[in-house]
Amino acid sequence: MKVPPSDTFQKYSISWNGVRHDFCDPIYFLEHASRCVDLSCKNLMCIKLKASFRHFKECLEFGACEECEYFYEIAFRHASNCEKEWCPTFMCVKIRQVLKQCFHERKKV
Repeated sequence: MKVPPSDTFQKYSISWNGVRHDFCDPIYFLEHASRCVDLSCKNLMCIKLKASFRHFKECLEFGACEECEYFYEIAFRHASNCEKEWCPTFMCVKIRQVLKQCFHERKKV
C-alpha cells in the first residue's frame, strides 16, 4: 500500500453522537477495517488495511519499511487519542500499553 497523497484525506465528514468522522481520514478506515468481518467488503481502503495488518505482523524491515511506517503512524494517532478501556482497533491496546509504560518510566526520572 503506497502512502496516499494528503489531499485525498478529510474530504467528507459527518457528525454523530457529537463526534466528527472524516470518511477519508485514514483513522476512520483503520477503525472500520479492525472491526470489519465482511470477507467481501467493497471498501477499497478496508481491503488494503487488512492486507497491511498481515504485512505489519510479518515485516522484518520495520525501521526501513515505508508501508509499516505509514501504518504505524495511523495506528499511533488512533491509540494516542483513544479512551476505550478495551479497543478492537488493530494495535491500539499494545500501543497504549507502550505509551503508558514510557510515561511511567519518564515520571520516575
